[in-house]
This record gives sequence, C-alpha cells and structure tokens, in this order.
Amino acid sequence: ENPEELESLHHDLLIGVTNFFRDKAAFTSLDENVVAKLFDKASEFKKEIRVWVPGCATGEEVFSLAILLKEYARLKKLTSKIKLFATDINNEYLDIASQGIYSSESIVDIPKPLLTRYFNHKNNDYIIDKSIRSLIVFAPYNLITDPPFTNIDLISCRNALIYLKPEIQKRVFHNLL
Repeated sequence: ENPEELESLHHDLLIGVTNFFRDKAAFTSLDENVVAKLFDKASEFKKEIRVWVPGCATGEEVFSLAILLKEYARLKKLTSKIKLFATDINNEYLDIASQGIYSSESIVDIPKPLLTRYFNHKNNDYIIDKSIRSLIVFAPYNLITDPPFTNIDLISCRNALIYLKPEIQKRVFHNLL
C-alpha cells in the first residue's frame, strides 16, 4: 500500500557488503589458476576476454577483477581486449559502481602498487582510473529472471549467490550453464 515502504524494504533486503580484493586467497587462486588460461584462449581464438559479475553491488569486485586482468596483460605485454559486464538488481548500487569513486576506508586491501597505478587520489577519495573504468559496462539485471549473457569466459557471482536459497542457487546455476 505504501510505495516508499516497499522501496525501503527492497533496499534493506539487498545486502551490499563487499571490498576490493575481498578474500585474498580467492583472488590469488584466480590469478594463479585462471587468468593465464583466459588470455591463452583469447589469443588462440583472437577474441576478447569477457567476464560477467552479476550482483556487482557497488563495484569493488568487478573493479578488482578488471585490475587483476589489466595487470596481468601489462606484465606479460599482452594486447588481448578485455570486457567486463557488471550487473545488479539495485540501481542505486549500479550508480555508485559506475562512478568508480571510493573512500580511503574502501581501498585498504588494495596493494600499494595497484592503488598507485589504477586509482587517482582526489581530496579524500580514490577514483578508478579510466583505463580500468573503460573496460566495464554496468547494467541493471535480475539474475533469477533475466536470460544470461552469452559468450562469457568467466562468471564471478559469489556476491550474489551467497544470499540466495539453495533451490534458487540451483536454478541460477542451470541458467548460467
């Protein structure tokens, strides 16, 4: 009966807890076991690397992945194109993510060399460098009801899946495969 209360409830149910490079072990494993294979495949088939982050929240995970890929390409002197798709059901989060502006508290887990290379410091904020921001397309998306993206090399949906009930997780997995 009250649209404002409905919007407030919707906002309360969508949890936006994330950090840059959250779960260092996961990013280390991704870097050591997956990234090189993505670039090898892209090079072999002369195509871009396509990564999708459904449930991107305020963008920390998708920017972390973009930095990881860009850094690998830089160190190996590779020219493969990289494109990331960041989606979320919450338009407020998408607005925050697409701006790419974060507080000094948000960036504490970013290694100093990456912070210096891929962020611009202005006042008390850290702004994602355009070289990273240009790799990402932000869009609204419902992981449960919308059809999945196609031709994706890597899907990172841990931010979204941890909040879904097991039967919905199974349905999402089925849709993603």
